[in-house]
Amino acid sequence: MDYGRQIVSFAGFEVDPRAGEIRRNGQRIKLQNQPFQVLIALLEKPGELVTREALRQRLWPANTFVDFDNGLNIAVRKLRHALDDDVERPRSIETLPGRGYRVIGPVERIPEASRHPVSIEVPVVPPHRTRLWAVLPISLCLALLAGALIHERDDWHRTQTSAVNHSPIASPRVSPPPVPSIAVLGFSNLSSLAGTGWFARALSEQLAMELASGGQLRTIPAEDVARATRALALPDADSYAADTLARIRQTLGADYVVEGSYFVAGLGPQAHIRINFRLQDSRSGSTLASLSETGARDKTLDLIASAGAALREKLGFPTVVWSQAGSFPAGVVFDGANFWVAASDSNRLLKLRKDGGQLSSFPVTHPYGLAYDGSSVWATNPDLDRVTKVDGSTGRVLGAFPVGAHPAGILFDGRNIWVANFRSKTVTKLTLTGTLLGTFPVGRNPHDLAYDGAHVWVTNEFSDSVTKLSIDGDRLGTYDVGRQPWGLVFDGANIWVANQNSNNVMELNLDGVVINTIPTGSGPHGLVFDGTYVWALCFNDGSVTKIQARTATVVGKFPTGGSGPQLAASDGVHVWVANTLSGTVSRM
Repeated sequence: MDYGRQIVSFAGFEVDPRAGEIRRNGQRIKLQNQPFQVLIALLEKPGELVTREALRQRLWPANTFVDFDNGLNIAVRKLRHALDDDVERPRSIETLPGRGYRVIGPVERIPEASRHPVSIEVPVVPPHRTRLWAVLPISLCLALLAGALIHERDDWHRTQTSAVNHSPIASPRVSPPPVPSIAVLGFSNLSSLAGTGWFARALSEQLAMELASGGQLRTIPAEDVARATRALALPDADSYAADTLARIRQTLGADYVVEGSYFVAGLGPQAHIRINFRLQDSRSGSTLASLSETGARDKTLDLIASAGAALREKLGFPTVVWSQAGSFPAGVVFDGANFWVAASDSNRLLKLRKDGGQLSSFPVTHPYGLAYDGSSVWATNPDLDRVTKVDGSTGRVLGAFPVGAHPAGILFDGRNIWVANFRSKTVTKLTLTGTLLGTFPVGRNPHDLAYDGAHVWVTNEFSDSVTKLSIDGDRLGTYDVGRQPWGLVFDGANIWVANQNSNNVMELNLDGVVINTIPTGSGPHGLVFDGTYVWALCFNDGSVTKIQARTATVVGKFPTGGSGPQLAASDGVHVWVANTLSGTVSRM
């Protein structure tokens, strides 16, 4: 069916087939092309079965060779995630096992010119009463009708305005926060070699470009910096006092400043350079970071790039270290030296260096959650109801072991592997050779796991609870938390839970008592503890909330540099975030 210039409304969503967009409460929801095409196919036949074969023909040409079953499963999974739907309690998309899918609930086609139609219910008049419309002049009837339309339009406008003002999702009418500004004040030449003075300007220009990448920082133009330096008679210095920083801020409007020095040693191919950087806050006068980069002179641009990334991270801005469109990076784990990423839609496990460089790529079918046991990486395969064990050195598959239905989270407790089986409502315990030790019932739709040194904890996403198990799998308690708990982490003292539909995280003591509730960004999913801070990944708004674990206070909220952040890992210095929808991995 050709929708023309129509918008399709269903289940609280508005779908624009021509623009390829889906919105809820005016907020655009990101959805890749294949899941969107599945949605359009279902909306074209509301309430009717759309077979898997029909969807195959729509999504893939006849001469395209793909793993169709898994590809369609992933597309439907992404669609359900975008619609906040549950396969077991569907509100929007119903599965007819082995046959296909259908939209449930009313579907309305709205002309684009009237995105918010007004419907007037005309009451049924009993036969023995005189109909008002029969005795009133036509002009008066039209006037009454127009008044009713205007009244309903105004009521709708007031309702929408109220919804915008009170919605937890930021209104597009609200101006975004100003982009912080930074000024690169220059570099002092500490070298005694002739012909090295030109480095000062080159270093400043290149560093300004690095700091501005990503659009999260605004760099003050070099011409303005040069004029201010002359006007303020700024000396060459590695750092400035608070009163000098205040004058710089007043003159340039810079929130932060960077200054430094460099030293060039040697000539020709043996020449090396050392560059010192100092980042200062012009508002507080404090020094935020001091660092140095040393390397071959012909690698100066690489040194600047490394320093720029480090300075951006000190300010809470991420560096995208890996990117592959359509890869759907889900899980990430640190093996003590390198990071592993589950590129689900690419059917690969990726091994990345700490600087983000890719070391290896290994074939694994639709990996999701990851765990590291000291020598091997374990990946859940939700669509195959199994887990795969991969050698951490060679990437060779060491085994694939059946578990429950749709395994999601996975955990190594120091001795055994635990798996949360989302659709089986169970947790499976395995030895490191893949031998089944037990399957234990928990709440509805278990997702993530954490180990506190003596017990295993699991989130029950659709029971709004967490369950505590003994190391033998005995159920010790189930505790109420927020709506749709997703991520889970242990900070060495207490358990933290991310409640995606409550937009908060909760801190529980080991008796299951909630001791703190902390608001976050929209849709917190994964949690990671870096030794000091708990980081909550907010899937819906592409941000991360950083919480001081000891005091349970928020110390900052930062963009991840991607969309759909879901899971993360820490190396003790940086937090690595898998942005599923943008196909990127960021280092915070």
